[in-house]
Amino acid sequence: MKGVISMAQLKPAVLVLGTYHMSRGQRDVYRLDPGDANARQEEILECVELLKKFKPTKIAVEYDKVREDLLQAAYRKYRNGDKPLENDEIEQFGFRLAKALNHSTICAVDWNRPVGGIPVSFIYDFAKDTQPAVFEEMV
Repeated sequence: MKGVISMAQLKPAVLVLGTYHMSRGQRDVYRLDPGDANARQEEILECVELLKKFKPTKIAVEYDKVREDLLQAAYRKYRNGDKPLENDEIEQFGFRLAKALNHSTICAVDWNRPVGGIPVSFIYDFAKDTQPAVFEEMV
């Protein structure tokens, strides 16, 4: 079968969009005014339009996997017109893009879970307080 591409020959394409935490910026090393999403709607909409051209088949956002039911409920409400977008990168980018592409769900992915019972934020705080040079290398 000349010209036929097998599934083994196809390679998945992944696009990762990184943003600051719009609503939780005070916990980040780089902090911006939480009100920025409202002032930057034109830029956010332009970015979503560009992301649509990639034609993603799945949208994954940084959200605790064990609470994915809350994410899905919020996304359903937004899709149905029963909820405005929050000042949050998950909703400003993820919900908008998923709805524009008519996705029925959005995926929760988060690696920021306690390691050996210790929250990752504790490790950052400890390094910042006791080993500033190491902390600077981490961020």
